[in-house]
Amino acid sequence: MIDKDFTPPKVEDWPRAVDTLTYKVVQMTDFAEQMGREAKSIDPQAEVGFSGVHKMTPFNGMDFWLMSQAGGRHKIYRDLDEWQSFCKPGAVVAWGSGYGRNFNPSQQQAHPWYLLVRDTWGVGHFTSPGYPMADPWGNLNPGPQRFFDEFDKVRKGPAELLLGHSVRDGVAIHWSGPSFFVYGMEWWAGTKKRGTFQSRGGTGGPMMDWPRRQGHAFHGLVASYQGLRPHYLGYGDLHRGGFGRFGKPKVILLPYSTAMSESEAATLKEFVREGGVMVSCVNTATRSVHGRPLETPLLDEVLGIERTGGFQPPFMKENQEDLRLNARVKIPDSEDAIEFEPIVVGPTNLKLTTGAALGKWGNETLGGPAFILNRFGNGLSLHLNCIFPDVNEITRLRPAAAAWEAIRTALHCTTCCVSQS
Repeated sequence: MIDKDFTPPKVEDWPRAVDTLTYKVVQMTDFAEQMGREAKSIDPQAEVGFSGVHKMTPFNGMDFWLMSQAGGRHKIYRDLDEWQSFCKPGAVVAWGSGYGRNFNPSQQQAHPWYLLVRDTWGVGHFTSPGYPMADPWGNLNPGPQRFFDEFDKVRKGPAELLLGHSVRDGVAIHWSGPSFFVYGMEWWAGTKKRGTFQSRGGTGGPMMDWPRRQGHAFHGLVASYQGLRPHYLGYGDLHRGGFGRFGKPKVILLPYSTAMSESEAATLKEFVREGGVMVSCVNTATRSVHGRPLETPLLDEVLGIERTGGFQPPFMKENQEDLRLNARVKIPDSEDAIEFEPIVVGPTNLKLTTGAALGKWGNETLGGPAFILNRFGNGLSLHLNCIFPDVNEITRLRPAAAAWEAIRTALHCTTCCVSQS
């Protein structure tokens, strides 16, 4: 705990700050690769990777995509879908038993089957002082015993047939390390002072991580309301002109992809031109990968917009107490408007070129378009000029569901591939 707030970097120094954060990650991944080479020189079957891994924040020196490319074996206990999407089959092991739940034998017996469905190639175990894995003489307690008995059955049977053949539906969620670092700068400079700044390396303190939360909201909504299993698409794969482990999707969802390379944007632009569907959120591709605002954002033509007066940052709800941030979306041919409350909204300087506005956020004096729908080539772009609530928060499930229903309706999902695998 720090007894006062740190002073954020000046805006003109943000590119240097973003590059420094990326450099810290590259130092770590280079070291991991060097360790891997040393290990294989001793034992060719040895693998080196990352273990544990807290959620990514701008202050703990992580970039999941870069880290996933270093080493061949990672033991992960959160953000598992991201890591599995970035790594080759068999490279990700998940913590799978314990964590305070191992007192329940029936639950533990079911868990190995869950691990199989998740295509998890191994297991780690969290224990706790209140209920250890074994007694002082080494005898497994009932919960862990049931888990490992069932795990052995799964390992010797269906696992041999199914592991490594995981399939994902044609919906990809974009993941951008540079955008995460930029978001950190925006949050740091734009939010209220709190008197104290919790710089905990693992959690990043009180930071509200828009990119992660919006990505998980997309994931939860696609899985819950569409019955599909999406995957994540790393910024580095798009930069190389490819689409990662699971190949070219039908739909790409961009949670908060504000920092982007020209090559990455070119891949997305061609994807839409050839018939893909792209759903983006707030200031998409308006900065370089170094965090510098771009005079001409890279994907505005695809979104059907242009910006007047140069770059503008997003509005954060916690600093706009006097602003009504409710969004109201009316889809053509639908009976009722859909309302929800975003946590972040985009700039007000968007001018429509070929795009069509669907609804508005704000009030009578200040606001902007909520959704912008645009045909580009053979494909479709839907730009969400807002970041809607997290589906994982029980109190906000219904508003998030309402926002997702608006997205599905706007895309005419009966004919678009959001509703198809």
